[in-house]
Amino acid sequence: MSSRDLTAAERAYGAIVGLIVDGEIGAGDRLAALSLAERLGVSRTPVREALRRLAAEGIALLLPGGGARLRDPSVDEIRGAYEVRANLELLALRRAVAHPDPVVLAALEQSLCPGDPEEGDPPGPFGTVAGFHLLLARAGGNAVLAETLAPLLARTAVYHLLFPTGEEEERESSVEHGRIVQALRGGDGDGACRLMEEHLRLGLEALERARARRR
Repeated sequence: MSSRDLTAAERAYGAIVGLIVDGEIGAGDRLAALSLAERLGVSRTPVREALRRLAAEGIALLLPGGGARLRDPSVDEIRGAYEVRANLELLALRRAVAHPDPVVLAALEQSLCPGDPEEGDPPGPFGTVAGFHLLLARAGGNAVLAETLAPLLARTAVYHLLFPTGEEEERESSVEHGRIVQALRGGDGDGACRLMEEHLRLGLEALERARARRR
């Protein structure tokens, strides 16, 4: 998809997400439609549509009278989300070892080498990392587990959008994904669970450091 194919609202959404990632808009900041429209050189209508999308994705809260505010999750909220997520993901791993789905396992391996995003695609908070973990939840064939984990993955993806970690952490996270898949392929459930626990612990620590830097 080229930038010409995007609607004005999609371009506004991508631009606002880019400002968040670059640290020009921070957690808890007010998002005024008029000032954003002037900053982005667009009318207020696509900006308002972009703000509604950000609110629907849990990134911002719409304010009475117009505009929005970026969410500002507390450390306790983030840790609580990761605690619940860890228990669900460990259950997913045990299911995947006991009831492996070869099609999903192949998709997991493919997800370790994702293609580059097409030029002009707007950035978004829910990318390859959340996709990997959702595939993992589906690998054991428990649809309810995957449906339960999906909104939690979206929630923690919002945290990473608001408090992005560095490229080194992202590369290491991909390496950790590969180790988890290798353990699954070998039927090593205990090893896969240990790797996942360590992966999520390191991810949480990196997120907390990023949050501290942003504040």
